[in-house]
Amino acid sequence: MRRDIIYTLILLLLIDIAIMADIPGLRQSLPFLFFTFIPGYLLVRSFDIGFIEKFVLSAALSVALLMFVGLFVNSLYPLVPEPLSLAPLLISLNILTIVLCVFSFWKEKEVKFEFKGKLSVRPLMIYPLFLPV
Repeated sequence: MRRDIIYTLILLLLIDIAIMADIPGLRQSLPFLFFTFIPGYLLVRSFDIGFIEKFVLSAALSVALLMFVGLFVNSLYPLVPEPLSLAPLLISLNILTIVLCVFSFWKEKEVKFEFKGKLSVRPLMIYPLFLPV
């Protein structure tokens, strides 16, 4: 689906314009929705899994990628006086999205992955999540 990649790049350009033009409502909402789902979706779009699994997995992977990009930018930009300001983060997130688009396009030409397992959650598996660290 090459249209997904083209739409993603067009939406990325619109988000960059909304951020740079400082449009009040769009500057906060569009990047939040875009970066919460799209980077993870670009990674899992070729998996043969259901919609709910793909939705949750793409959101989780997107949030994890955003955290690692923030860590990367903060750690590896020593010459930039404020590495977590608008310009370095915007450039880094744009590069990440473009690289994921290229990776997704390249992966689409290869083989599609299949996941036929059934995900089950038992109450005893959830219990450790509520324990304090």
